[in-house]
Amino acid sequence: VIPLQPIWPGFLLNTLFYGGITAVLWLAFHRMRSALRLLRGKCPQCRYPIGTHPKCTECGVELPKRN
Repeated sequence: VIPLQPIWPGFLLNTLFYGGITAVLWLAFHRMRSALRLLRGKCPQCRYPIGTHPKCTECGVELPKRN
């Protein structure tokens, strides 16, 4: 027998579970890219080369202090 009606509590729980996992992976990926850009000497937002200013000269984002 093929069910014709979805089981809403299970559908909701699956959506929340897999949506949460997807969101965490997506955020981790973007944070990693931002950190790699800083290590390469580029702005984490616009990828413009970082100079000696405390702000990005292209987009104006405050840059973290470098050691």
